[in-house]
Amino acid sequence: ILLSAFFVLSSFVLFLEFYKNRRAFCLPLAAFTFLGALLCKESAAMLPLEVLGFMALDRTKPWLRKLSCLWPFVAGMAVYLFLRIHFGITAMHQSSRPLVLILGFVTFLRSLITDLRLFIFPVGLHYDRSLPFMLSLAQPQAVFTCLFWAIAAALVVFYHRKISPMVFFLFWWFGLEMFPVSQLVVSIGVGAGHVSTADHFLYVAAVPVFIGMVLAYQKLNQLNAVKNWVQPVFLKILAGGLVAFFLLIAIEQSIYASNEYSMVNRSLQFDPNNSRLQGEMGMLSVFRGDIPNAQQHFQMAIRSDPFNPQYHIALGTALCQQREWIQGLAQYMALDPGKDRDLVDRESRLTMQHIQNQLASGKTFDSRGWLAIGIYHVKIDHDLKAAIEAFKKSAALDPAQTDAWFNLGSLFEATHNRQAAVAAYTKVLGLPQATDFQKNFAAQHAAALK
Repeated sequence: ILLSAFFVLSSFVLFLEFYKNRRAFCLPLAAFTFLGALLCKESAAMLPLEVLGFMALDRTKPWLRKLSCLWPFVAGMAVYLFLRIHFGITAMHQSSRPLVLILGFVTFLRSLITDLRLFIFPVGLHYDRSLPFMLSLAQPQAVFTCLFWAIAAALVVFYHRKISPMVFFLFWWFGLEMFPVSQLVVSIGVGAGHVSTADHFLYVAAVPVFIGMVLAYQKLNQLNAVKNWVQPVFLKILAGGLVAFFLLIAIEQSIYASNEYSMVNRSLQFDPNNSRLQGEMGMLSVFRGDIPNAQQHFQMAIRSDPFNPQYHIALGTALCQQREWIQGLAQYMALDPGKDRDLVDRESRLTMQHIQNQLASGKTFDSRGWLAIGIYHVKIDHDLKAAIEAFKKSAALDPAQTDAWFNLGSLFEATHNRQAAVAAYTKVLGLPQATDFQKNFAAQHAAALK
């Protein structure tokens, strides 16, 4: 993100050097830096539209001539798109439901209110900020957000004749920089039910805001010279104090950022339900050798994002390092590991060796433990007979264990034991804890087997 901001601003400056001073060598360099920005972060694709907005301020040149200056950005975008297609990076994760898009956008608009506050009073900065996803347009926060931006838009429309074209360009620039994270293009989430509103989204977007602050200060100086409200030195002291305040904040944040553990720990104080922060703190605790603390953070990460396999794998490893083998195996078997399948298979086999040693020494496990063992036999060593025995023990220890009965029904059906499969599916249908999927599946398959 930092590199992308550097390349974006470099490309813009190089373009301005060509456009204003006709330095021809700057255009090829602009193409190179723009491609670098794209390779760092996709949001850099907004730069050509920002350049178009800047050229719209120039009324002296014909548009055909101005558009011909955009070839560096066209070339950089073409190379970038070719690379994405070549490497198969084409997936876009976004909901197709209009209401979800609208609620995501309203959540983003709520985050912009916080961003505006940060520009004026940057206190409470922290890593990987997030917001709960709006669930309804009728909830108070959504109503307040819509009302706030409706008033802001009305003021812009009412006073548009008094707003200079440069200020409209700054609005355009800021809006384009924030558009990729508006939840309209792709869904940017932080665990279940939370969207990312990180402060680093503002790196490039801050530039037009700070330019606007300078323009506002100049305007205030001009009005003060006419109205003589205060002594000019007072405005200089005020501006100097604001700059000094910003510098002190920057120094403070640099101190926090110099130690990753302190930085993430500070962020967790602001946002304890952020699964990414909990997962990162868990890994930092592992590197520090504090496995019990890592276990707690991984458990918190799973609580916030229960369907992320990486957190289950990390928790399983932490549990196994504390010799809690059966609990570790349960985490390995919790979800499809995806790209980490080989790692999980290897770790699960090693964990199972310790569990077998415990069984040989007379140790007993509860219903959840035998459920994990049964899933292991299905997924890892494909021993259906051993899996059936494990699920039977799980169901015997806890007759309301829906997963054990459901798995028994599936395995009995797979091994052509129709009568036992029907009995297991019938048991699932009688359990109130069974999910809708389990009940529908059990009903359909039991009827077919009968």
